[in-house]
Amino acid sequence: MKDFKKLNNNELNAELDRFNKIIQKYQKPIDEYDNLLNEFQSNSKSLIKTYSKFYNFFKKLKFDEISKDQTILGFKYGEQKQMDLNCSTTMMNEISNLNKECSIYIDAILKNPLITTTLTILHNTTNGSRYIMGISEGHYIENSQDLKNALNMDQELYLHTYNVNKGRDFLENLSKNNNYSEYSYVLTKEGARFVYNKQMELFLRRKRQIELILRGRNKDKEKTENIGYVYVLSNKSFPPNTFKIGSTYGTPEERAEELTGTGHLHSFKVEMNIKIQSAEYYEKKIHSLLKTYRVKQNREFFDIELSKIKHCLKQVSQISEKGSKKLTLDQIKKEISL
Repeated sequence: MKDFKKLNNNELNAELDRFNKIIQKYQKPIDEYDNLLNEFQSNSKSLIKTYSKFYNFFKKLKFDEISKDQTILGFKYGEQKQMDLNCSTTMMNEISNLNKECSIYIDAILKNPLITTTLTILHNTTNGSRYIMGISEGHYIENSQDLKNALNMDQELYLHTYNVNKGRDFLENLSKNNNYSEYSYVLTKEGARFVYNKQMELFLRRKRQIELILRGRNKDKEKTENIGYVYVLSNKSFPPNTFKIGSTYGTPEERAEELTGTGHLHSFKVEMNIKIQSAEYYEKKIHSLLKTYRVKQNREFFDIELSKIKHCLKQVSQISEKGSKKLTLDQIKKEISL
């Protein structure tokens, strides 16, 4: 495993993109289960029908038995029986076309993430690949015998290729069009959720690690540049139109969680925020602008309509150019309209 802390931000973002793509791949069978199941059922039905035609034609192939001398250094020591394919070009073309059609359906089925060849499914962990434990009968359905036969059509081809002399190339080319498979199970909706959530675990954990590193670095940068937030919070336990206006160099959501954990009955909700340089400085200026609405001196609570607070914060952010201009209270009052 890479030490993410040693990577620069570009490298971390590249890893983040990679993990997001993997997570999206594993999330797809969960989110799009019904569509994938319909695709599987449609392709399976078409495959079984096409394979039945192929099989019926294939069984009509005729082979002539011939004997061939077996020799060593010019001395005959026995005979070997071989088969010569004896059929029309028209029939061979028909069989070849049906074989290719079967191959298209087989490829589509095998690419479907709901299909699995085994119930001992692996997933990645920090200690390497491990089997997913806890898969039960409610997580999968065994495919029909007709579908298994169609998916295993190479077996039929292989048996007829053995000991064939004339026509061997034709049979081997048919076999090349197919991926021999023993895929026999389709995951139920519960099974897909169980399996793919397990598949995602490691990548979600690593994604979270990278996000925390990037957030920490961003915080350090913003702290160095004195960039923070002026936020507006509400709480169900407050009287109507009562809001807390404060500042933080973390995120407003984190600050809301911190305040909720200080014994309040209801959670704090972030109503709005502005990202601004010298956040604490402009917090105090906003407090001064809204002092007539202050519930209690030296407290950050204001009895005022939320729309007026939003209007005030947006204007302060705009005229100060997000805090890059450090304006006095008088300068702000000249530009702002409450």
